[in-house]
Amino acid sequence: MSKGTAMAALGEKRIAIIEDDGALALQLRETLEEAGADVVYEARDLPGAMAAAALDQLDAAIVDVKLFGASSYPAALMLRRNGVSVVLASAEPPSSVPAPLAGSPFVRKPYAPWTIVAAVRVAAGGA
Repeated sequence: MSKGTAMAALGEKRIAIIEDDGALALQLRETLEEAGADVVYEARDLPGAMAAAALDQLDAAIVDVKLFGASSYPAALMLRRNGVSVVLASAEPPSSVPAPLAGSPFVRKPYAPWTIVAAVRVAAGGA
């Protein structure tokens, strides 16, 4: 997928950002909104990430796999069980993803903004 294609509108997909780095979360918000997404929730820690799973009508969530050193996989699993598409982001290798989440799009940090948009499009069925 090219940069231009990836940055095409996300069709107002409702997205949650789960990221402990405030500067990166802000960059993600700006990138996703520029691509047409509606960022409806942000969390910086595991309790906030777990709360995201209770939200109605989320299309996708970008989940940093480590939130201040704690694994966010429990939140990612809960999101998936509730029908939310999950994009995992980490500096760790994709081989570290547990089997129940192995099919989720994975973006290795650091990443270019358009790669995360492309991953959201794939996860939310807009590819």
